[in-house]
Amino acid sequence: MSILEKMQDIDRRYIYLLAWIFVLVPLINPLGLPVTIGKYSTEYYDYIESLPEDSVIMVTFDYGISAMPELYAFLRQQAGYEEPGWLRDALEKAEDQTPVIVDTAKAGTANICEATLGLFVRTLGTVAGNMAVSLLTRGGIYLGGGMPPRILKRLQEPDFLTAITDKGRFSNFLSGVPVHVILNSKVALDGAAWFGEEQLARG
Repeated sequence: MSILEKMQDIDRRYIYLLAWIFVLVPLINPLGLPVTIGKYSTEYYDYIESLPEDSVIMVTFDYGISAMPELYAFLRQQAGYEEPGWLRDALEKAEDQTPVIVDTAKAGTANICEATLGLFVRTLGTVAGNMAVSLLTRGGIYLGGGMPPRILKRLQEPDFLTAITDKGRFSNFLSGVPVHVILNSKVALDGAAWFGEEQLARG
């Protein structure tokens, strides 16, 4: 008899009891995850509150400002960062604004670009930490894509790791999880090739 068949024979009252336990335990003894409201979240809320009553806005949980130009625009419009004229001209001429913002931030020649890169780094750390807690990634966090290798020095600053580990009672767990940056730009292609070879070998 398979495990699934054995589970089907379990009295449903025990299943309901376990379900109630799983629901009640977090209510009686909360997980204790920190719920902090950041500066930009507050400014975003205040901005929405200031809109006329008939305004139409879209707020979703499946989309967030993550691209560098979007973060830059947010900081310029809502956080009051000044945009130098030479930087505005460079961004208008650029087909892709991200390299301009990142290179300017690394050079330290415009506060708005440094703030944009900092916000990106902290957001990346927060999301990576959340996923590590959800998936219990004891083997490590691996950051791929084109951006992490380009900002490797910036990722070594304390605020990135703090954003990862600032998870309440899970902070000790995350402090022991190593963080890696994948430097091989062709790793996705190599993985697809390996998967294809495995499938062919299986016939």
